[in-house]
Amino acid sequence: TLTIGEHARIRGEIRTKSVNVRGTVEGNIFVTEGCELQAGCTLHGDIEAPRLMVDENVTFRGNAKVGTGKSLPV
Repeated sequence: TLTIGEHARIRGEIRTKSVNVRGTVEGNIFVTEGCELQAGCTLHGDIEAPRLMVDENVTFRGNAKVGTGKSLPV
């Protein structure tokens, strides 16, 4: 798990297994497991993740594609 601390500022694309964001990210996030936006963080970018958890008091400007993208059998 990649943790971005509350005083950290990241500018660029993040690709990892899972991420916890406490600071500021300007760029897109792509994860294979889960993304957690924690209270007080700021994200200006898009998220692509199977699971997304968003706390209260989060600033998020972008789009989120959440889920596996696989269709379920009918």
